[in-house]
Amino acid sequence: MKSVKLFILSIFFISCICLKIQAQAPGSPILVEPPKEQTAVSLTPTFIWEAVSGAEYYDIFAYPDDEDNNPIIHSTTSGTEFYDPTIEFDPTALYRWKVRAGSTVYGWGNWSEVWSFTTTGSDNPYITRNTIPKVFALYQNYPNPFNPVTYISFDLPKATFVRIIVYDLLGRESETIVNQYMGAGRYKADWDATNFASGFYFYTIEAGLFKDRKKMILLK
Repeated sequence: MKSVKLFILSIFFISCICLKIQAQAPGSPILVEPPKEQTAVSLTPTFIWEAVSGAEYYDIFAYPDDEDNNPIIHSTTSGTEFYDPTIEFDPTALYRWKVRAGSTVYGWGNWSEVWSFTTTGSDNPYITRNTIPKVFALYQNYPNPFNPVTYISFDLPKATFVRIIVYDLLGRESETIVNQYMGAGRYKADWDATNFASGFYFYTIEAGLFKDRKKMILLK
């Protein structure tokens, strides 16, 4: 009888310990970037999530559509951001991703929500370079003067909605080159001025709170 009571008490204490460990495991991370169901995401995206109290490391899992047994990314990191320029996703493809937090004492917490995103197409006018810049920037177009195509490069240190507009010398809007939400990265967009007259033009960028303007010359 005594041994039975000891056995029951042992089971009780083990259950309490397991419940305590489970209760103190890190919570589920909140995903940030790429945004949920975002389209035209870079082929080398940056994944960002919010920090979880008590977490020492995170497990990130990204996979094509519903093929969670065939991940593109399955990695552990101590930070709340993951970027690997050597891993390139397929163009115009649907992917899903999730993150969980862990600690050496309490183990892994529950997975976050599963978010999806669609990558940019190979024929997209923006060319992404595998670098995450530190500040917003708008560069001088090249070539300049040009006829009839020129390229405008810009840097985004974080994801934001971007609008680049070309104006003529009188301040009239000529054409909108970029008008969409974009992930962090370095980009290059082209402007084909075949149907425009020679002269001076201005191009502006609005990316979050960042604004800038530069002049270019179309010489036919």
